[in-house]
Amino acid sequence: MAVYPMPGTHDDRDALRAAFADHPAVAASGDGAAPQAPVQYAADVAGARLVCCDTTVPDEQYGRMDAERLDWLDRTLAEEPARPTVVATHHPPYPIGIRFIDDMGFADPAAFAEVIARHPQVVRIISGSVHRGSVGSLAGTVSTTCPSTYRQLFLDLTQPGRAAVTGEPAGFAVHLVSDDGSATTHFVPTGNYRPLMDVE
Repeated sequence: MAVYPMPGTHDDRDALRAAFADHPAVAASGDGAAPQAPVQYAADVAGARLVCCDTTVPDEQYGRMDAERLDWLDRTLAEEPARPTVVATHHPPYPIGIRFIDDMGFADPAAFAEVIARHPQVVRIISGSVHRGSVGSLAGTVSTTCPSTYRQLFLDLTQPGRAAVTGEPAGFAVHLVSDDGSATTHFVPTGNYRPLMDVE
């Protein structure tokens, strides 16, 4: 399975580049770049296009796309206007409803939304950070977060809410992108469950 790494909240960009020095897209993102330059790139994945955005802010927990990164995203999306595209960010650009996650969320998502709105080939925005699956919308595009492969955050939608993890199973998301631009997302738990039972 191909891997497309991108930095998360606590990651050091240069350390990520060093760890994935053999990954062509990650290595190319640092060619001639200043230390701690954003790790962002586009890749072809099974006929669709994946655009990995770096939303991290060094030494901070919140995320943002500054003017330079937004300009990069706009130019990158303009290169392939007819190909169904998935845009990946670490910080989700929509409110989750969990207070402490939203407190360290995506700053100024409106500027990011303006870029996405100019590119109708974007069929999904996928994010991490939240440690549970969720579905939202940004600029008319379905946006999702992926379940954690470790522990899920407790879904406390009250204020101020409790910061805790649960015993819910780990999981992952599968995104099916068709040539016609339609997309479907499945959230899949991992672990042991009952055997399959045929229904037809």
